[in-house]
Amino acid sequence: MKYAGPLKISIVYLLTGFIWIYGSDSFTQAFFPAVSQQYLFQTVKGIFYVVSTALLLYYLLLRFYKAQQQKVDELRESEQRYQFLFLSSPLAKIIYDADTGKIQEVNERASVFLGFSEEELLRRQVTEVFPEKDLTELAVLEGVVRYVKPDGMHLSLEAAASAFNYKGAHMILLSLDDVSAREEAQLLLEEHRRKLIAAQKIANIGYWQSFNGLYWSDEVYKIWGLNKDTYELNYESFLQTVYPEDRYLFFSEYEDVDKDELEYDIEHRFMRPDGSIRWARQWGILIRKDKDSPFRGEGTVQDITDVKNISLFLDKASRMAMIGAWEWNISDEHVRWSPITREIHEVPEDYEPSLEGGIAFYTGTSRQAILELIHIAVNSGQSWDIEAQIMTAKGNVKWVRSLGQAEMVDGVCVRLYGSFQDIDRLKRSEVAIIEALQTQVLTLERMRDGYISVDREWTVRYWNSSAEQLLGRKRGEALGKNLWELYADAVDSDFYHHFVSVMETGSSASFEAFYPTTDAWYELDVFPSDQGIAIFFKDITERKNYLQTVERQNQTLKEIAWSQSHEVRSPLARLLALVRLLEDMRPDRDDELKELLQLITGSAHELDDIIRKITVSTSSH
Repeated sequence: MKYAGPLKISIVYLLTGFIWIYGSDSFTQAFFPAVSQQYLFQTVKGIFYVVSTALLLYYLLLRFYKAQQQKVDELRESEQRYQFLFLSSPLAKIIYDADTGKIQEVNERASVFLGFSEEELLRRQVTEVFPEKDLTELAVLEGVVRYVKPDGMHLSLEAAASAFNYKGAHMILLSLDDVSAREEAQLLLEEHRRKLIAAQKIANIGYWQSFNGLYWSDEVYKIWGLNKDTYELNYESFLQTVYPEDRYLFFSEYEDVDKDELEYDIEHRFMRPDGSIRWARQWGILIRKDKDSPFRGEGTVQDITDVKNISLFLDKASRMAMIGAWEWNISDEHVRWSPITREIHEVPEDYEPSLEGGIAFYTGTSRQAILELIHIAVNSGQSWDIEAQIMTAKGNVKWVRSLGQAEMVDGVCVRLYGSFQDIDRLKRSEVAIIEALQTQVLTLERMRDGYISVDREWTVRYWNSSAEQLLGRKRGEALGKNLWELYADAVDSDFYHHFVSVMETGSSASFEAFYPTTDAWYELDVFPSDQGIAIFFKDITERKNYLQTVERQNQTLKEIAWSQSHEVRSPLARLLALVRLLEDMRPDRDDELKELLQLITGSAHELDDIIRKITVSTSSH
């Protein structure tokens, strides 16, 4: 009850008064029988009652006024605190009349955010500041609004409206915070996240973690060909996907190590649900509290099936790429090497590394380069990534990749750490590949046949010196250009149809064709490749001209033989006719004449057979 206290005091006062009057009257009648004494006592009693009542009233009023003054002081102090908080708030504050929209109060921050002076804001309606909102919308405004300052600058303001009553008026307090930088940071963070996801997809790299159970990023599920929503992921189920012969790699990495922190890099096969076997490369850092505790860690996994197949083709016996870790604590000069780093340097397990000792393994210019990189990292915090040569403890020269990172505290480097990788085989393979490519290029340049290679978009990728001579076009004019734009007049020719057929079918082709532009015949061998097609060709115009000359001579000889055979057979036929006539005219001829006629007849028939064979032979050629 709102007035319960005053009511209780009043009731107590009334009861006390009644008791005083009744008790005092009874006392007067009992001890003062004389009327004059009673009057005197009543007068004293009245004076005492009035004085005591006045004192009581004074005490009550004093307490009341003190309480009221305390409330006034508290209210004034509260108003001062509110005024201080309102004016000094990092948020823009606007108080306006909810009914009229007239701005009543603003702080300095509102002037900064909105681009108006305080006087200008106090002369405006709130809807003039936010023309896209009406009073109803502004009264319940919550969230981010877009605001354009008078100078054209765009801001994102997080707004919150709250209603209150002040001196009988309905007011709205509008709080505004500039979140433009935060939104930009969020957009940038989201962009980085999208780029990271895109990079993982492009590079086929996923992320894993094993702090509170095993966690895979979406890309790992994609690499493994598993459904994230239905696959029950744990360490045991993961091991079941690892190829049986490769599971020992994980046990050997997790067990029998003396370090509580382990960096590892392994390549292994794994089995997809569709039965296919693929290769993955896993890199990670494992840590544990003590030797009795399990390892926890995180790392990356990459699908290297295509790369591995090529690597296995080149060297089936190659081992996984070795990556070790190192650390230099500057405060106590302590240097730590992981087991793989020791193995790369070919030092024993009890070897105690030091900064000077580690640098001493580098040879030649590599030593000076690593010294400069360490100096820069210590002084400026700049990281490094360098390929260098070292000489191991056993005297073997190796190519290594050294990566370093500085840990800075208050601008001072306190620790250097990084990884150390044996890239000797890779580096030597690169050199061998470069030398092989150089040999191949040299061979192509020395060959007398023209050689052209184009990709699947018909872009010229190679054009040797013989091609320059045979086609009369410099390689600088052809490289990077579309073949059919260079030779538009060859579109729909024999060249075009054979080239397209090889590109589409993947089957090689050999043919001869005439190119009117160069007035030359070419013999071509066209082969498919992974990138497009390879074209070998030579100019056979001289050979073609020679064959055509021979064919013309043969035709001439054929015509001569045909003509001569008819000219010779005519008198031969007349000779045979005369012989038969003589035989018919002299049936009684002597034996000698008869024999002579037979010889003439036989010779004539023999000559006729020879002429017939010549005719048949020339006709067939």
